[in-house]
Amino acid sequence: MKDTGTGYLPALSFCSTYFISIYMKKNLDSYTLVAKMRNKRRQRSLKAIDQALYHELVAICNEEGWPDVFKVSNQELCLLLGVTEKIVIQAREKLINSQLLYYRSGKTRHVAGSYSFTQPFKKIKNKTGNIPVKSPVEPPIKSPVESPVNSPVQSPDSYQIETETKTKNLSGESQKENVSDETAHAHTLEYEKFTQWLHNKASYCSNTRNFPIQISKEQFFQLKEKYTGKQIAKVILKIQNRKDLRERYSDLYITVLDWAEKEYGK
Repeated sequence: MKDTGTGYLPALSFCSTYFISIYMKKNLDSYTLVAKMRNKRRQRSLKAIDQALYHELVAICNEEGWPDVFKVSNQELCLLLGVTEKIVIQAREKLINSQLLYYRSGKTRHVAGSYSFTQPFKKIKNKTGNIPVKSPVEPPIKSPVESPVNSPVQSPDSYQIETETKTKNLSGESQKENVSDETAHAHTLEYEKFTQWLHNKASYCSNTRNFPIQISKEQFFQLKEKYTGKQIAKVILKIQNRKDLRERYSDLYITVLDWAEKEYGK
């Protein structure tokens, strides 16, 4: 396309950049970031400590309301993970090299470093013009973080994961066939509805800082093969309210499955 002198091309370029940044903000959530890490994990051979650090940073960003840039000190991360500062630095470098996050160190060792999942920190020259220093890219205009699903959240009592795409009623022959696009889309919407409910009604359980291993879509439908949506929701709310037992668990799927078997049988 040629620029006819009317300024359309610069305007289109600006709009494209702006809407891409807005799209990234809309999709900045724990599920999306963890899914990105899981994909990178296969390519970059991320160690357990690398993944644990990433989960902690996602949880901290979530608690602060998903800002473009947030600060965490090495000392805090060492306490949270129970490792030395050297290990934290090595794990962070692995995540940076895997393009999972951006980092800018503090001016001194005692100043918290800055992290971002959405924007890099660009390098500029200092007054001498010799040593490059880092400065954050000017953040874009913030837009409200939207929920991944636009439908209203139902109360726990009325919540039924009962729009059931009855996977347990499929015949043995049809289970072997490829799921149609329509069914796959319905499954995705149902799982997103579940994760939205989890985030709003069971925030402790949905926080990867408390449960680093969340319920995947596949695991969600495995639960639905055994229990109704109402039963699953009831079990999750019990876990949410049992403060005395919270620290015993790290895998939300295993915890829900275990509690559901005790409550309703296998």
